[in-house]
Order: sequence, then C-alpha cells, then structure tokens
Amino acid sequence: MAIAIVALSVAACGRSAARSASPILSSTAWPGQSASAVAAGPSGVWVADDVADTVQRIDPVTGGLESPRTLVGQGAGALVVGEGGVWVADSVANTVSRLSPATGLLVATIPVAADPVGLAVGGGSVWVASLASATLTRIDPSTDRVLSTLAMPAGAVRVAVGAGAVWVTNSTDTVTRVLVSASGSFTTAAVRVGQGPIGVAVGGGSVWVADAGDNTVARVDPASLRLVGPPVKVGRGPVAVVVEGATVWVADEDAGQLTRINARTGRVVGAPVGLVGIPRWLSVGLGRLWAVTAGPAAVVQIRGA
Repeated sequence: MAIAIVALSVAACGRSAARSASPILSSTAWPGQSASAVAAGPSGVWVADDVADTVQRIDPVTGGLESPRTLVGQGAGALVVGEGGVWVADSVANTVSRLSPATGLLVATIPVAADPVGLAVGGGSVWVASLASATLTRIDPSTDRVLSTLAMPAGAVRVAVGAGAVWVTNSTDTVTRVLVSASGSFTTAAVRVGQGPIGVAVGGGSVWVADAGDNTVARVDPASLRLVGPPVKVGRGPVAVVVEGATVWVADEDAGQLTRINARTGRVVGAPVGLVGIPRWLSVGLGRLWAVTAGPAAVVQIRGA
C-alpha cells in the first residue's frame, strides 16, 4: 500500500547566482518500521528497513509495495542495485544479502568482514566497506564469493566506483583511491579532505566527498588526487552525496535538507530542499533522485531539478 503521498514545488533561489528550475518533491510515508537506504535502477526502487531487517520493492509512481518483504541479515543498511542483483549490507550480521531483481527473493548470503556499512557495484564486482574491521571486500557476483579483502588502515566508511578506480572514505579525514590491476592486485593512495568524511560519489569529472565534521563537500580530481577549489559549504551534517547529470546532491542530515551543487562550477545552486524528516540515504535512478528519511520514515523522490 502507499500512504500519504505529498507533492511540493521547491523554489530555487538564494545561495548562488546560478538559478535552476524548481524541483518537484514527492514524499511517501514508509509503512515499515524504518527506512535505512534506497536504491533505484532498471529493476525498480528498493528500500531497506534496518529495524525489521527487510528489503522491499516499491512502485516508483504510486509508492505502493510491489515485491514480497524479504527478510535479510540483521542491520540491513547500505543498499545498491546492479551486477545482476539487489545487494544489502547487513551491518550486525556481518553479511551481504543478495536478492533477485526479478522476484525480490533472497538468493545468497555472503559472509564479509565485521560491520559492513558501505556498498558499491562496478567493474564486474560488488565492493563492501566495513567500518569496524577497516577493510574493503571485493565480491564476485557471478559466484557470490569473496575474491579478496583489502586492509584499509585509515578506515572504511563508504565506497564508490568510477573514474577507473574504487574510492573509500576513511576515518582519518581522507579518501583513498584503490586501483585494481588485471591480476586483481591493489594500489592505494589517499588525499586529505575535510573533517569526518562519510558519503562519496563520482561524477562530472570529479570525486565528491561529504565531510560531516565541518559541513562541507570536498571536490577531488581523480587523476591527480588534488583538491579542486575550496571546500563547498553545505548544510549541517552532510552524510550522503550522489551525482545526477550536472548536479551533485548532498543529504544534510542535521539540517534536514538536501543541497544542490553544480558539478561544473562547484557552487551551490538555489535554496536547500527542505525535508520533513532526516535524510539517511540517497540514490539516483529512473530519471530522478531518491532519498529516505527518519522521523518520520518516508521515501522521497525529486524530479525536474
């Protein structure tokens, strides 16, 4: 069922000279216990619930529940779609659960290092960032087996794939570039960003890092590993970042809002997009931006930005 779908037009004004069309925001109350993550792709829109430890597909238009509510491992958090599956990191069970994108049913449970909190797909692999164990795990989606686990002495918080590398935010105010050779060996290099980096995304020719400790987003050149311009000031507590075309979206958790950055200029565009709840996760797919919130639990979609 779908509950309380509300559509709002958000004015674009204020914090930069650049202006854009007003995005349309629709918020659907989540009928589960908690909405911890969202992932959108060709197979639909999927939502993880870290209290019920379930994953379910919703209708992208109505918000109605489409697939069975599938029980996964305890602590269902990070969620991605791709490489032939729907993947969820079970941070308490220390596993990654794989669901069929066709049926929504559980097809594999893969043990990984302790406290998996970040997931990404790309380059024929699934990548897992495990916080407590400070490791990056590579999973082969053709066999559902762990290929390798790389120690990350600086820590592993979130992970993204793009620009020919894997990118991991660290506990030491850095982001690490991981290059993977044809033989499967790794070469790493790190660059210092802002304080408390969490979310990371690749797009628009740059790597974008949400630094929750100083309320900024750092922009990194993926080739030189140098910062591009000064840090971009955003709202309080940026925890997630995604790139949608020429727009970088940032979830400012403490401010309860989304901030837009022009991926070409590195400047904030328009006014923040206020949310009723606290943003927890972002995803781009099916031609729009998706977010999930807490307090209240809801699935938010933004289009026309």
